[in-house]
Amino acid sequence: AQTPKPPREPKTAAEICVRALFEELPLGLSTSPSEENLKNITLTVAVRETPGPVDRNGFFKAMSTYDLVLTLEPGMFMRRLEVILDSFVGDEDMGSAPTWLKQISRVQGWSAQYVRQYQWMMHLIAFVTLKPGVLDDAKVPAWLELAEYIGRIKAVFDEAARPRVPPELRPRPRPRRSASMLVSPMSSLSL
Repeated sequence: AQTPKPPREPKTAAEICVRALFEELPLGLSTSPSEENLKNITLTVAVRETPGPVDRNGFFKAMSTYDLVLTLEPGMFMRRLEVILDSFVGDEDMGSAPTWLKQISRVQGWSAQYVRQYQWMMHLIAFVTLKPGVLDDAKVPAWLELAEYIGRIKAVFDEAARPRVPPELRPRPRPRRSASMLVSPMSSLSL
């Protein structure tokens, strides 16, 4: 009997991202949501399949295209962000299929949702962008968009968490009264 081949290690940024979510890789931080809702982001990873065209006779079908879509919804009032992290043309059973396609194809609805702190996503972006050979040039814009979005979440959270300093209180000067203003009311008094 032939033993099944172990899954290959993730090599691309998208494969690392999906593996980190599915296997709850901590990336130096807790994978559990924060008690402070502002720090949390709901991450949804999904695969969208675009079936290949079928020839006129209906006998041959071209390969399908699979897009890995990551949607971020912060715990604060901000619009959600949706980016395509990777695409693959082929069949999910092909040996060259990315690991993200194989992992997500096992999930019902080809979609999975996770809640992580925004700092976790910052670490993932740093890990992916700084590790040599992981991020190819074609995928850089999607990861830059993610980094910018997470930066805006961090800025909003930092602003919300910053202690408010009350304005400096200064005494108001009293209006000055002249001696003539005091004499006329005094003259009406009689003894």
